[in-house]
Amino acid sequence: MGSEPLGGELRGMGRWYPAAWRCAVIVPSAVLAPLAVPGPATVVAAVVVICWSGVELTFFRHRPEKVLAVDVALVVAVCLTAPLTSSFEALVDATSWVVVVASITIVCCQPYTRMVAGTVAAACMTSAFVLGGWFAEPQRAVETVPLACWLFAEGLLCRWLYWLLRRGARIADDLTEEMSARRTEASAAAALRAGRREHLAALHDTAAATLLMVGLGVPSRTWVRRQAARDLRVLRGVDVADPSADLRTLLAEVCGDVAVFVPPDGGAPVNSGQAEAVTGATAEALANVARHAGGVTARVTLTGCARSGFTVRIEDHGKGFDPGAVHEQKRGVSESIIGRMAAVGGTATIQSAVGHGTTVTLRLPGTAGERVEAPRMVTGLRHAVLGLSAAGLFGVYLPPLLLSGRPSVTEMAAFALMAAALGAAAVRIWRGHRGFPWLSLLVVLIADVIVVVVVPTSALIGHSNWAYPAGGMLGVVLLIDRGLPPLTGFLVLHNVVSLVPVFVDGGPERAVALGTWAIIVMGLEIGIAGIAIALLGVRARAAAAVAEQDRLRTREVVHTQLAADRRARYAELAETVVPLLGGLAANRLDPSAPAVRQACAREAGRLRRLFAEADDVAEPLLHELRACADVAARRGIGVSLAVCGTSFELSAQERRALTDPVLAVLAAATGDSRIAVTVMADSVTVSVVAEVPPGAEFVMGSRDEGWGAARLGWRRRGSSVWLEATLDRPSP
Repeated sequence: MGSEPLGGELRGMGRWYPAAWRCAVIVPSAVLAPLAVPGPATVVAAVVVICWSGVELTFFRHRPEKVLAVDVALVVAVCLTAPLTSSFEALVDATSWVVVVASITIVCCQPYTRMVAGTVAAACMTSAFVLGGWFAEPQRAVETVPLACWLFAEGLLCRWLYWLLRRGARIADDLTEEMSARRTEASAAAALRAGRREHLAALHDTAAATLLMVGLGVPSRTWVRRQAARDLRVLRGVDVADPSADLRTLLAEVCGDVAVFVPPDGGAPVNSGQAEAVTGATAEALANVARHAGGVTARVTLTGCARSGFTVRIEDHGKGFDPGAVHEQKRGVSESIIGRMAAVGGTATIQSAVGHGTTVTLRLPGTAGERVEAPRMVTGLRHAVLGLSAAGLFGVYLPPLLLSGRPSVTEMAAFALMAAALGAAAVRIWRGHRGFPWLSLLVVLIADVIVVVVVPTSALIGHSNWAYPAGGMLGVVLLIDRGLPPLTGFLVLHNVVSLVPVFVDGGPERAVALGTWAIIVMGLEIGIAGIAIALLGVRARAAAAVAEQDRLRTREVVHTQLAADRRARYAELAETVVPLLGGLAANRLDPSAPAVRQACAREAGRLRRLFAEADDVAEPLLHELRACADVAARRGIGVSLAVCGTSFELSAQERRALTDPVLAVLAAATGDSRIAVTVMADSVTVSVVAEVPPGAEFVMGSRDEGWGAARLGWRRRGSSVWLEATLDRPSP
């Protein structure tokens, strides 16, 4: 994999988030510490912890591994001096600020350390916690062991949490890289198709129109020379444009004297493909106004923005027309306007009626930033938090509850409800349910109420109140992917139900212990919720990195492919259209000469056939023959088409071998013509009968010489010429 946008962002978060989390939890508990145990030792210890937290928050992201030793030393010192700064009962009940400092430091050192270093650090801090309890009460020191074991397990579980996030990020990066490569390939293919369609539209608006006009004998020599020179410039412009452009500037250039009304704020950035499509479609719409609207002035309006998309509206109040009456071979609207916009993902609509003017509306899609979803990362976080909840509920809170001799049937029923909610959360995660977990949250709150009612108030501060930490963590499990407002609302309600009755019954004298207990419990919950919120930022930054990577890679691929494709198409026209236009532009060819007019009509027909080749139709041979006949029809020559049989699949080169002779005859025809297509089991034959003046050249080579892959046969009877081209079907 070439890059790791999510993994890199997650590693970056692991360098700053632990310090912010640690500071947000430790500082409030340190502020409360002197209120719980007044004395100079507590004040000094609290001030040292607060100052170091600020220093660490400022410099942590630069060298996080360097502060690990200081963190461990500070926690060890706080734990060993616990007899001076805390009571033993507070240590055992997890309502001491010492527990806060040890717990949050053990958890926060896991993301930026290796497995061995993080485990050794956690072991040192938990050992110091037990040793501090022994200094305070040697006979009761064993009572601190269960809490110390939970602190150590909490650190390991948080390391597992971060490992799941990293694993999910790697998987998401792999998938993103694969999708990015596919997007690049698809974008390049789409850009190539759009480039080809744009080139065909440009040919329609330039060379095809000029050659057709010459074939019809309409324009003056001066007009032909000027138009041919312009067409050559368009055909030779094979370099790919800059990948980005300002639409308002380009519209001002293409509209000339027509005023363009644009929004006052900022520019209109689009990619080069979109710019070519919109400006080309606008130019064709304005050309139609000049040709057909009856001398009225058009109005061009640009609205929108890069995020929501742009809209260009070309309006006139001229003669108007019936869009439903336009023949399918008329490509000025279908290809030069609608097709151009469709090729770049936009749309074009034509609203017109006879006598009521015409409105052409061009719309480009918005360019809102791409979202890089990392569902595996979020799922990994939910799995880890679910593991924390299960470990706490069944490994930390259930054994003391069963051994206490206190639980009633009602309290055990509340525990069963909490366990059922935990099981339901596990099922939701496993099956991927997306509905809001109303019932599970209600069950958690019911369990909270039962515990508050049946458990004595004196036992509701500390680990005896198992419903408070278990319910809060379960709420985090259920709402971690729902955003901040639902999670905040539930945690507030959960705290009100669990803590307000304790505060009311216990009185202000217990407020410090209650606040410390709340900091210990909610520190982990808020920290995990903060991780989920930070992941949104990780995802956004990763999305920007992926989008930039896609843009650069796609730009390179598209630029290379489009340049090669345009040069190849120019080389294809260099033997036919370009010399003809060059002769007209240099005044070497007389556009009024019959031979020149015939050559122009023939090449105009070939260009029309080229446009038809790009269409997705069921019978491409017949479709291309109709395109060839359209040029003759514009010269006032009626052309009928008869078909016998169903043609088999032919390549574009084979279809050209069958239609090129027809084009040559129709270009020289002066009267009505008939085309017949006969399909046999092993061959397909295209024949044409037309009135052709004697001496007119319509086919190169001898009578029996093949034209491309087809066999030719032709004969003349007076002014009537019959020609047929036969292509044998290859053997299976």
